[in-house]
Amino acid sequence: MNHRFESFSGSTDRIAEFDAAGGLLREYAWLDDKPLAVIEDGRTFHVRLRTRSAGRCSRPR
Repeated sequence: MNHRFESFSGSTDRIAEFDAAGGLLREYAWLDDKPLAVIEDGRTFHVRLRTRSAGRCSRPR
């Protein structure tokens, strides 16, 4: 059976995941309230967020 445990910062941001034996599976890096990267097996994966700005929304003419 594979169990996963998670560690959270003072807010609800996930900062790490561990296996049942306490081994680190992955870490999460945050910039304020936005996810920045995931670190897994010594590799860093950058998180790219897609956001919409008010100027790019379609507006009826």
